[in-house]
Amino acid sequence: MLQQVGVFDVPTLEDFKWATSIFWSRGLGLPVPVMQQQQQQQQDVAPGSSSSVRIETLEGLVPGLDFANHSQQVCCPKAGEELTISYGDKGNEELLLLYGFALPANPHEQLMLLCPLPPPEEWDELFTARMQLLQARIEALGLSMAVLTTFVRLLELKLIQMEGEEGTGPLEDDLRLLQEADSAQQAHKAHAAAAAEMPSWLRHCLLYRSGQKQLVRQYLTAGRRELQDTLAELQALMEVTGEYQE
Repeated sequence: MLQQVGVFDVPTLEDFKWATSIFWSRGLGLPVPVMQQQQQQQQDVAPGSSSSVRIETLEGLVPGLDFANHSQQVCCPKAGEELTISYGDKGNEELLLLYGFALPANPHEQLMLLCPLPPPEEWDELFTARMQLLQARIEALGLSMAVLTTFVRLLELKLIQMEGEEGTGPLEDDLRLLQEADSAQQAHKAHAAAAAEMPSWLRHCLLYRSGQKQLVRQYLTAGRRELQDTLAELQALMEVTGEYQE
């Protein structure tokens, strides 16, 4: 491919990193009309025949358009105002990975929970015991209850992973650092001599990290509340069933 455009030097790892960052930070999903091969052949035989066109989304670069910044709000700028585009409904993890920034209070923020399930032949004694416990929960409480208790447990483990001793500290510390960064930025704009502005990349990392911790806490609070309500409903049902049997 390089030789076709007149480049004969062997690309280096740095060249690959540069090309990868350029593409993924500026690539756009472009709607491209594609005609079915069979339809194309029919059209060649009968030019007057009608045919439908299928639209595929392909990744590509559009010179000039890649200068536009991201905005969640759709608006028509006036003369002299910045022209922005939407990068899509992406969470901060994807925005930070591909574009190098994160948004405060991102409405499209997502949380990933890992629940690895290796093939049965790879289960050790501990994992086998865990699966037997999960099966016992399903048989005793039903599938929905077992899923709910497992979901809450995964969130508890996620919270420990993020805010525990091996994590990055509690959410309150991240929020304090962001508040200090905002205060330093305001002081820097006011030409305060003692203000040390936080690097932009670090602030965006804090925005992503604090947003993930907030999501874990919110989901965990909602999951525990749902679990308590479900347990109360089961308890009431058992009491009614017991009175009916008596």
